[in-house]
Amino acid sequence: MKFALNNLFKQKNLMIIYGLTITLVAAICFVFLAMLYDPYLQLDTTSVDKMYMGSATTLLVLIFSVCLMIYTNMYVLEAKNKEMSLLVFHGLTLKKMIFYQFYQSIFMYILFGTLGIALGYKLTPVIFKNIYYKLHYVYDIKIINQSFYQAIYMLLMMLFISLVLNIGYVYRGRLTSMMSNTRQKNYRKKNVFQITSKIYPVLFILGLVMMFTTEHIASGYIVFSVIGALGGYGTVRYFFPEYIEKLKASKWLNNSQRLVVFGELYLKFKYIGIFLELLILISIIITTLICFNLNNLIEMYRMIIAYIIMMPMIVFCITYKNLIISKKNVKNQNCIYKLGITKKYQKKFIKEETLIMYGILFILPMTYMISTLGRFYVYDGISILIIAFIIGYFILNLLISMYISYKVTNQFFRGV
Repeated sequence: MKFALNNLFKQKNLMIIYGLTITLVAAICFVFLAMLYDPYLQLDTTSVDKMYMGSATTLLVLIFSVCLMIYTNMYVLEAKNKEMSLLVFHGLTLKKMIFYQFYQSIFMYILFGTLGIALGYKLTPVIFKNIYYKLHYVYDIKIINQSFYQAIYMLLMMLFISLVLNIGYVYRGRLTSMMSNTRQKNYRKKNVFQITSKIYPVLFILGLVMMFTTEHIASGYIVFSVIGALGGYGTVRYFFPEYIEKLKASKWLNNSQRLVVFGELYLKFKYIGIFLELLILISIIITTLICFNLNNLIEMYRMIIAYIIMMPMIVFCITYKNLIISKKNVKNQNCIYKLGITKKYQKKFIKEETLIMYGILFILPMTYMISTLGRFYVYDGISILIIAFIIGYFILNLLISMYISYKVTNQFFRGV
């Protein structure tokens, strides 16, 4: 146990990333569970539709939190490949390796899970106070004990999932694959559903066509947004990488600028895919759900809070993963520099790559967001203030991420 914890403290960066994720996820779960059990903000049981919508909102946030935890856990495991392979190489048995992972996970969840629940406990009254004010409620804020119990249950469930993933990773792992870090690459090439990638842009456009050619029914927009979000997800994850590969092998074969810029984009679309997909899915679907709940203020504010919390977390993950890939590509940039590409052109390549990537992340979700908000403004009179907030908050998060990515990436390549 002491050996496992000592090694954990030596890897400060991984510990901070994993701990920050656990803290934020615990705080998010606590806030939404407290809202679910609050006597004045709990589910509206007067209507089945309203009750299901409230449940779906909380469930969406919890699923998002679990997915984020699972991905972060897998990222930490992959980052510790060499450490685990060296331990196995020096005689650590499978049983000892499992306990090694068990001690580290238990410690992280106890420490940062407690911190997260404490943060959620402090944030909840602030959030409730603002919602009460908007709803013209005059009540004392009380946090039900059930919120603590449910938040702890959620953390225990995530801990169990993490332990299962860790044990499975160690059990199935081979020494050579962990040393060379090839597990992730092989895994990401697998596509269960063997369908053409061209179907995804078609789905993306189909959702928009249906939005403007069918009758204005609030529930219909949920279907349109899901179709559009799935189309956007597949476009980024499959269509763009495959299209870039084809152009690199044909039209761009003698174009050094295109090869460099889109070669970097290819890697980022492949390896940041999960977060790019989450950004598109969350921004489109939550915008639709906010509009859907215009006549149900409690659920609308619940969705707005979910939007406020989720967007920075997804964008932070995109920024961090983007910088990790850029840092790994410093050697490639060094080779390019030796082949005769000047630093002036390298800076130009970085700028173009950043603008294209974030331009795509802006256009895909914003197409649906503006269309949905515009339709609800015309037919239901949604507030201009809400429209401005949703669009402005999305743009602000992307701009901050783009600025950080560009500046830090330039810092990486300055010493090349």
